[in-house]
Amino acid sequence: NYMSSDGQVSENAWPFVRLRRTVAIVGVSSAVPQNLVRAAGSVGPQQLNGLATRLADLGTRGFYRVVLIHHPPLPGLAKPRKALTDAAALQEVLQRAGAELVLHGHNHRAMFHALQTNSGLAHIIGVPSASMVNHPDHDSAQWHRYDVRRARGQWQTMLSIRRWSGTAGGFVDGEQRILGESA
Repeated sequence: NYMSSDGQVSENAWPFVRLRRTVAIVGVSSAVPQNLVRAAGSVGPQQLNGLATRLADLGTRGFYRVVLIHHPPLPGLAKPRKALTDAAALQEVLQRAGAELVLHGHNHRAMFHALQTNSGLAHIIGVPSASMVNHPDHDSAQWHRYDVRRARGQWQTMLSIRRWSGTAGGFVDGEQRILGESA
């Protein structure tokens, strides 16, 4: 099961944690039933408390913490009918407990933000839909590769972007950037 903690067999245990060497992948569910004109989400108090505890523990243990969530995690990053209803509470958890990288989707466009936390800078990154083709009104499909390493005692993340090119008939190299260093 890809959406459960390592060694866990119970269902619906969010947030889940998967450890891979020095990287901790923390999955958060923002799915809630909605009517047809809304696409909002919510994390909820139980997950927020669990997330705060897990992120703090993983940070103390020296892990590079990657949070996965469908909805953009900060206030103002999505239209109200599509937003995370408790984004302000999630932002507060991230600021207090820390994370190095937060990956989200939902808006179907490339988004790059940063959030100052108690343990350094958290990079908040959204990607376009995997089904998007070249069009002037939106970003084409892309996927990101993250290379994480320790440099001079701090985390360093290299982001390599591959974008869909209709002209080339496939994915092509896009930009590369170092996201920054955090404690």
